[in-house]
Order: sequence, then C-alpha cells, then structure tokens
Amino acid sequence: MNVTLDEAILIYAKASRAWFGPLALQRTEERVEMARKAGDLEGIRVWERVKRVIAELERIASCSAPDLERRRRA
Repeated sequence: MNVTLDEAILIYAKASRAWFGPLALQRTEERVEMARKAGDLEGIRVWERVKRVIAELERIASCSAPDLERRRRA
C-alpha cells in the first residue's frame, strides 16, 4: 500500500492532535523551526502543510462540537 504525501500529512496531523492535544500546533511549529535551522526547505514546506491541516481540523472540530452536544442531548 502506497501512501501519498497528502495522505501522510493528514494522518500525521490527526495523530499529532491525538498525542499533543492543544499543543499540537506548537509542537509542529517547533518542527518547522528545526527544519529552518537545518536549512531543510522541503521539510519547512511539509511541516507548514501539517500545521495548516491541524488548524483546519481544529476549526472543523470547534464548529462541530456544539452540534454534537445538541445531538447527544436529543
């Protein structure tokens, strides 16, 4: 089974949120900085994409949370 880079980024973003909770974005920013210090341009691009996906997942979760709570009470 082959995993594309986009799939790997989504998988890692989801796992990062599960592992680090609200610190996931901060931890990923640390990875960006490590790549920047190493001069790893591709690493910077990938970790920035991971950050964007984490932010999007958090946005979706925050929008969905009230809906889920209403459904549980119904």
